[in-house]
Amino acid sequence: MDTTRKAPLALQVCVIGGGFSGLAAAYAIRRAGHDVHVFEAKPGVETEYYSGFIPSNLANVLTEWGVYDKAEKLSSTVVAATVKSASGDVLSKTRWGEDKAQYMGTVIRRLFRSDLQSILYELATSVGVKVSFSSKVVGVDLDGPCIILENGDIVDADLLVGADGSKGPLRRVVLEQEDDTDPLDSRFVHGVISTADLRADPLFADLEIDEVISWLVPNGYCGINPSGPQNSFHTLTCIFLKSAAEAASPDESLSDILRSVFTGADPQLLRAVELARELEEFLEMDQLPLQHWYHETGRLVLTGSACHPIRFPAVQDCALAVEDAQVLGSFLSRVSSLDQLPALLDGYQEVRQLRCEEVIESESRLRGVIQARSAQGGAPLAPSERKTEGEGEETPFEEHFDSSIQGGNTIMDGTPTYQHDARKEAEHWWKHWGAGDEEFREPEQYFDDDSGSSGHAPEPPASDEEKGGASDEDAAS
Repeated sequence: MDTTRKAPLALQVCVIGGGFSGLAAAYAIRRAGHDVHVFEAKPGVETEYYSGFIPSNLANVLTEWGVYDKAEKLSSTVVAATVKSASGDVLSKTRWGEDKAQYMGTVIRRLFRSDLQSILYELATSVGVKVSFSSKVVGVDLDGPCIILENGDIVDADLLVGADGSKGPLRRVVLEQEDDTDPLDSRFVHGVISTADLRADPLFADLEIDEVISWLVPNGYCGINPSGPQNSFHTLTCIFLKSAAEAASPDESLSDILRSVFTGADPQLLRAVELARELEEFLEMDQLPLQHWYHETGRLVLTGSACHPIRFPAVQDCALAVEDAQVLGSFLSRVSSLDQLPALLDGYQEVRQLRCEEVIESESRLRGVIQARSAQGGAPLAPSERKTEGEGEETPFEEHFDSSIQGGNTIMDGTPTYQHDARKEAEHWWKHWGAGDEEFREPEQYFDDDSGSSGHAPEPPASDEEKGGASDEDAAS
């Protein structure tokens, strides 16, 4: 039996976007006692081969929701990594075994995002969430509020949830202006290769199916990563400067462009390009997290990459979106009046914003390290860049992809990032900030036990005396 807290007031909620972010939000909000309708412009659940990670913080939520076993069956395991230069020289080769494979609190897993979307679709619809595909939202009226569909239908709601991504129109509604970001000067191409095809090729005869191979090419990066059910696929990821493909004609295929860009590179890399199928280019934008995640009316809130865009390489993008859903559902389980919505959404943002900014900053440093190594063509670190004196010439795997070398940590050191418990963070916020507020007080207070939380709850607000007579302006800031 579902013992999740149910809101005193049931809202009519429209979720715009039916990807994993929107479906996770829909499920969490439905569990909180609201009627939820998801609108997705695409005709159905995606079938793309773009992969995402399942770190322990995501695994914990999926376990709580009862679907981790499904994700596990559809995922691959990664326990080895080889880093090579553009010419094929091995810079580092690491197999970290079961103990180190659990550096994120669980075995490192990757699955296709379409599979995660399918799992969440089944989960959401099983509890009564309605999902309408081929339903493109072309307009929003916050006076209603309501959404306007491409076919002319108007759907009223109490709350709109924008889960349509970093390039979606709901982000612009909250911004109240056009998103003035520009495309990056790099190109991002993704494809998929059957692991059976890889291992059948003489160049990959020794490939371990749980191994990541990365090439640090000049001003770029390429990698093949285990993905899909039981490591049955590898995904190919290539990033390179647009200037490297300036000579390409408009009618050239992505495969031809990649072969041209990486001419003279490691034969393994070129063969991976030849074997890759479903090649697709993703447009990457230079976008920053929003400062405001909800509209001042309290009738529109954003979730997932709509409010905190994150670029490749991203370990935590799927996890952050699902964490958002948990926290948003927790806050909406408290609503007893529409007048509460602005304050509740402000609490949701307060719990999530710093967490997301810290994770994205960490992954941005990781991307910076990759770019720095790639600019050198994967050359070993100079002695002055090494963390400890006396290291050998071979650069450890962690130093190639270390997100915080200056801090002395490595990518293997995932705590507390991967041990974050978003639901408990929401409960802590409510206990320390919301529970004592008459605006939020409920007939029967409910809190989870404090034990087990990885974060630090904020201190309760100081009294006027403790503030030392601070001015209203100071208190507001």
